[in-house]
Amino acid sequence: MHFTAYRDGRAQATTLADVDAVVFSEACRAVDLLVSVSAFAIDDAAPAGASAPAHPQHARSRRVARLAALPLGEMAQMRRRTLSLVLAREIDAGRVRVDERHVRVGSHAVHLATARVTDDGAPLELELPAKRGKLAAVPWLPYDEVLLQRIADAVGVLLVQR
Repeated sequence: MHFTAYRDGRAQATTLADVDAVVFSEACRAVDLLVSVSAFAIDDAAPAGASAPAHPQHARSRRVARLAALPLGEMAQMRRRTLSLVLAREIDAGRVRVDERHVRVGSHAVHLATARVTDDGAPLELELPAKRGKLAAVPWLPYDEVLLQRIADAVGVLLVQR
């Protein structure tokens, strides 16, 4: 990754010291997202030289099934353990279930790796509380885990709606 600055109408290479800290941080986050998401495009389970199936929908179905069978990443496993402790009362009361990949409230599911909310499998957009300061929902963590906060907010909204 490199940065350029426009001076006198011309693009010129610049040093990291000349890049604003916020711009640098956002650029790094964008690169991290791009690299993370593009990793899903790599189909390392396909044998070399294998031909594509006749219909693209079949290939997509196989790929989705293979990705769904992959074990959760370390962070998603940490979120599952943390939420199991935090939501212990609701779990004991039967209002919430935490399974391998989701926190479930009734027919709703919140994915532990993406915070995507579904209702009986159909995507659902929730109106979550306004952004708060860092660690507002998870002050017991020694670092900022925004996705865990989003999952906790979504579960809270779903519990209130029940």
